Amino acid sequence: MASVNDQVKGNHFDKFCKKSILVNRGGDAYGLSNLGLPGNVFSTTITFDGNTGTGGVGDYDGSGNPVTLCNVTGVIGANVLGLCIGTVMGTTAALRVGVTSSAGTFIASTGAETIDPGEFWAFNGQTAVLGSTALLGVTKVIHNDIILTNSVANISSGSIKFFVFWEPLSDDATVER
Repeated sequence: MASVNDQVKGNHFDKFCKKSILVNRGGDAYGLSNLGLPGNVFSTTITFDGNTGTGGVGDYDGSGNPVTLCNVTGVIGANVLGLCIGTVMGTTAALRVGVTSSAGTFIASTGAETIDPGEFWAFNGQTAVLGSTALLGVTKVIHNDIILTNSVANISSGSIKFFVFWEPLSDDATVER
């Protein structure tokens, strides 16, 4: 395992590492690829305020649904996971993450109130610790914006921080809010 003191300069590896290396407390460096994730990370926090008729995020039949998590230009390989940072309230409401043509591409429909604070919400459910591709799913090749869709009922409160792990596959590829 390479130490953070071991540096490679002057080529694409140096640029790649600045975005895709995690360092543990012992100083060992790990690539995101060791977790089965693409190397770039984009994050955004979604706060729900979907009381009936507000059109806000979480109002399932309002103008705030679906919510664009990020705008994608070009073709990318991507994976998405969420970290619940505030209690999600919405009896019978369900959430999923995907693209316009397939709303559950990254995370299938999940009961909103089952997404607990302090837990990751990923491809195959919720967990306090991620460590396998069985929980993360597989990287998808997309060229559409990534969206969060609410169905069945309103979500009145709560927050989820989303992480989009991505790699460009076309020269014009970008991910931004």
